[in-house]
Amino acid sequence: MKKAIFKAAAAVGLCLLAANAALAQTWPTRPIRLLVGYPPGGGSDVSARVTAQAMEKTLGQSIVVENRPGAVSLLAAQYVAKSDPDGYTIHFGNVTGFNPVFLKEGIDAAKVLEPITNLQVGGLIFATKGNAPYSNLQELVAWSKANPGKLNFASVAPSADLYMGVFKSRVGLDYVSVPYKGDAPIIQALLAGEADVALSNTLAVWPQVQAGKLKALWVSRSTRSSIAPNLPTLAELGVQGVVWEFYLGLWGPKGMPAIAIQRVNAAGVAAVKQPDIIEQYKKFGADSMGTTPEETMRAYVNEMKFWVEAAKLANYQPQ
Repeated sequence: MKKAIFKAAAAVGLCLLAANAALAQTWPTRPIRLLVGYPPGGGSDVSARVTAQAMEKTLGQSIVVENRPGAVSLLAAQYVAKSDPDGYTIHFGNVTGFNPVFLKEGIDAAKVLEPITNLQVGGLIFATKGNAPYSNLQELVAWSKANPGKLNFASVAPSADLYMGVFKSRVGLDYVSVPYKGDAPIIQALLAGEADVALSNTLAVWPQVQAGKLKALWVSRSTRSSIAPNLPTLAELGVQGVVWEFYLGLWGPKGMPAIAIQRVNAAGVAAVKQPDIIEQYKKFGADSMGTTPEETMRAYVNEMKFWVEAAKLANYQPQ
């Protein structure tokens, strides 16, 4: 009886090995669907399409980009999470914004998705009005403490306020948060002197800095930006653990075959090394990456540690 069970188990094992070997030789055998959680024409959509086109050459299969906008990419991610984990349905984009820390109905990417690679990273620039009496972090903090309640921070709530809450806890900055609806009105407020400081999109603020109309103090990223290479990070200024980065990457459904993860990763990493892709990403204020699945998950975990801390400090409740 025991011998029969052993033989049956061995046969099953051999069948699985054969199936995996066959999969390794043939995957992918049909087009791959790439789900984007934003409307056509935006930065995420354009990035997805140029990246997909480059990846097709490596994979030997077409990649069909599908737009499923809504709830900061939640709808697209949910669709991928519930799809067949065969590797033919993949999410392109950021997977932090729809976490339960932010959304009541959100999902934790680490629990329902498989990390494949981060393709690009972007961040924000902390800028001040051109005639501000401070030109670096030390001067800014000193001025705010000497003039309590007078430093107006132009905010796009809630993310900017959460980020600044952690920053305040580290350096003791004294400021008043003033809400704005986006980067364009924030830049106008800085130029008009209505706002003193702000965190803004690199592409929105950098031209004004180069023109001498605004001053930039640092980037919110963990590394310097190729677009503004002279701007330091907060870590370089001695402030640790206050990082706000935007990753766009590839994630598959939980249980996606290892060979599929490996091959999609290789195709993505190869794509973002191409000069035309690097330049295309720069047009949206981002730098090319190309990470391993392990590095991709580690970046996500570190991001969420920061936002969990930020939410606790602000007593923030998911919307």
